[in-house]
Amino acid sequence: MLTDVNYANAEDVYLSAAYSYPLPQNFNLNTSVGASLYNASGDDQLIQTTESFSSNEARIGLSKTVAKRIELSLDYVYGGKGCDDIDFDNHIVVGANFNF
Repeated sequence: MLTDVNYANAEDVYLSAAYSYPLPQNFNLNTSVGASLYNASGDDQLIQTTESFSSNEARIGLSKTVAKRIELSLDYVYGGKGCDDIDFDNHIVVGANFNF
């Protein structure tokens, strides 16, 4: 973040790592994790940072190329925690990507 906003402080940093493993028949196993480093210097009435580090999410899913330019995906997202130590919800995400 470059400036303080209602959901984050300036100098908050989001880190992520992802890995995709090819499977037979044009499937891929996809995994990723995300975490944040928080800066409490911009706290106000809307933002009350209680954590300096938190794991925000972990994902696992499958994707498949169904046409030359179209990829379909299904991911399970395990929600972590935010800067205020509130738990994020878990979700199933269905996606479609079209590559130009």
